Amino acid sequence: MRIASIDLGTNTILLLIADVGADRSLTVVDERLEIARLGKGVGAEKRIAAESFLRCERHLRAFADIIRASGAEVIRATGTSALRDAVNREEFIAAMRDATGITFEVLSGEDEARWSYAGAVSGLRDAPEQIAVLDIGGGSTELIVGDGREITAHRSIDIGAVRLTERFLRGTPPSDADLEACIAWIAHEAMRFPDFDASRTAFVGVAGTVTTLAAIELGLTSYDGARVSGCVLTADGIRARFEQMRRMSHDALVREFHIEIGRADVILAGVAILLGIMDARGVQSLIVSDRGLRYGIALREVPPA
Repeated sequence: MRIASIDLGTNTILLLIADVGADRSLTVVDERLEIARLGKGVGAEKRIAAESFLRCERHLRAFADIIRASGAEVIRATGTSALRDAVNREEFIAAMRDATGITFEVLSGEDEARWSYAGAVSGLRDAPEQIAVLDIGGGSTELIVGDGREITAHRSIDIGAVRLTERFLRGTPPSDADLEACIAWIAHEAMRFPDFDASRTAFVGVAGTVTTLAAIELGLTSYDGARVSGCVLTADGIRARFEQMRRMSHDALVREFHIEIGRADVILAGVAILLGIMDARGVQSLIVSDRGLRYGIALREVPPA
């Protein structure tokens, strides 16, 4: 069965087209990413802005064309933190449906955690018994702990790279005072996430912050998901990169690290979230996964045997 899965996040829109077998095997046909910044201002205003409507519609029209050309039999489109928070989400959903034919399902934080975990675990060749999956989004962050493929604890908290950038970091680079305030807030919120034994748990990271860090460490000038998946990042290495990034301008981040323009202004907050959670749980290393929510939603169409 060919499935198109769209993940509409606070910062990005991700498209996966994949052939999913009855045995839940998954073969990627096409993947696309666009930065639409749906959640710009939603943290403060609780409304999706008119310009965000237009940006998302433009990208979704293009995705709809790609999906039609692919012959996908099933289309599943999901929205997360920004759509959960926006008071005008129904207006947005109706507008996108009318303009593109794509209908969005708004996931609860619990469902987002469940399917992000399923997607991340599907990409592990030898899944260990204990796994903790961290999904740093633009509006919220999910930490999901599992025993094999079964979730044992999870929590979604409204600390995301876009949300914290808009709240704390008023420039690139930010002032030391602003950044320290952001770090202190993350440290406070990080203790609310589920606990786990870091010495016997594989810590897996999905989404743009960790995949961008992996691409930087690998020296990639263009993104290569096959090389990024499975990359191991250490806490010391991430901290050293953070200290470098905190002094860099937006243009320098784009130029030196090949970070997309729509991600460069929020990457520092994302890395701060990552470090805050690793410190709170005593994690020394992270396995990067190129898979996440869109993969989990595709697999949802085929129940486990």
